[in-house]
Amino acid sequence: MDPALWIELIIFVILLGFSGFFSSTETSLFSLSSFQLDQMRAAKNPRIELIERLRSEPRRLIVTILIGNEFVNVSASVISAAMVIHLFGAENEMINLLVMVPILLLFGEITPKVLAIRNNVAFANFECRPIALVASLITPLREVIRYIADFFITLIVGKQRSQGNLVTEDMIRTLVHDAVGEGALDSQEAQYIEKIFDFGNKTLRDLMRPRSDIQFLSADLPVAELLAQIKATRQSRYPVYKGRRDAILGILYARDLLGVDLARLERDPQGFRKLLRQPHFFPESKPAVELFHTFRQRKLSFALVVDEYGGVTGLVTMEDLLECVFGEIASPSDSDVMSSHLVSELADGRRLIDTSMALDDFNQQFAVKIESEEVETLSGALLEAFGELPVSGAAIDLCGLRFTVEAIEHNRITQVLVERLPAVIEGLASDEVGAQVSSTADSEATVVPANVPTDAATQNVEKREGL
Repeated sequence: MDPALWIELIIFVILLGFSGFFSSTETSLFSLSSFQLDQMRAAKNPRIELIERLRSEPRRLIVTILIGNEFVNVSASVISAAMVIHLFGAENEMINLLVMVPILLLFGEITPKVLAIRNNVAFANFECRPIALVASLITPLREVIRYIADFFITLIVGKQRSQGNLVTEDMIRTLVHDAVGEGALDSQEAQYIEKIFDFGNKTLRDLMRPRSDIQFLSADLPVAELLAQIKATRQSRYPVYKGRRDAILGILYARDLLGVDLARLERDPQGFRKLLRQPHFFPESKPAVELFHTFRQRKLSFALVVDEYGGVTGLVTMEDLLECVFGEIASPSDSDVMSSHLVSELADGRRLIDTSMALDDFNQQFAVKIESEEVETLSGALLEAFGELPVSGAAIDLCGLRFTVEAIEHNRITQVLVERLPAVIEGLASDEVGAQVSSTADSEATVVPANVPTDAATQNVEKREGL
């Protein structure tokens, strides 16, 4: 064989090897996960700093790899064409195309990338120093190419401000999912991260406690009566209004009454008003994240929510905002309200429940599973189960519990009596005339006659027992 042909063949093989090097380098460096990088740091890998420096400038790295890859591929094609002409003549130059395409794909792209993705840590350790050297050597050429590329990009899409290494929400969610699978994050930490993103999409309308759950105080009432209401409801803060509930005078903090001569306060109504703090109003459409920053900057923890017409529609506290991310936050006031306000045990064993109680709290306390995607309170779940606003005394059976409507105010169920059903009645529940309660397919709750008084419901069950 002609010595020149041997030289061309050797150069071609070397160029093909460089093509595989650049292709595998791109795959190995960019496929390293955060978990693998953490393992390399823990093992004190001597090349971890260089690898992280290369990855910290992805555009610089990718341009270097592309320049090197294109240079060796074009050079290999030229050498291959010379070899084909030398062997078969210029009239058969198409043979070069038929030969080079599969060779470059197989040995310059596919095989190196597959090997690199399967052994990315080993490849990254081996290739980081050579690619760093190449990046340094071709710096002038790379900067010229980047400048030209930026010029044409500006002509096509216009000038944009540099965004650096842009990381999107979807990318972070994917990283979190992978980290949980690899054990770098536990499920609770992943939930916190997911909730942070969800929190960014919420407005005050999504978080606020509804107007019906707010304990208002009327400035038109005698101070003695106001103090009695405070003792009975045991809230920490009260919006105080005059005339109508949308005309808020201020916010009364219960702790501000400590150290105050209450007897003197009853004789001096103006002294009561001096205790009120300035109310803060925010629209329903305000993003929850913005309110969180406002609370921190202005050192607030309580705000009233208003609609477009200025009417008070709810309230939001700092605790409500934090619970969106961290879940239910237990506090002494929560336990007091739960024991003294939401749940009262009667002498006959039944319990009187304030239906403003959160549905999740009720399920946890009574060890049942009443589910609904549409409501958050026990009142909403019961109204959904009845299908219409029931009358006082109406009863409904759900998940082995009988709920008897005790009080209704402003088209809302406010109090119910709850008692556990005997096992026999629970077994008969599937035969009774009723409707499905839960909005989810896997709910265990069923209704045994609805919209009838408790006594009538009991008689109905007794008749069936007799059968």
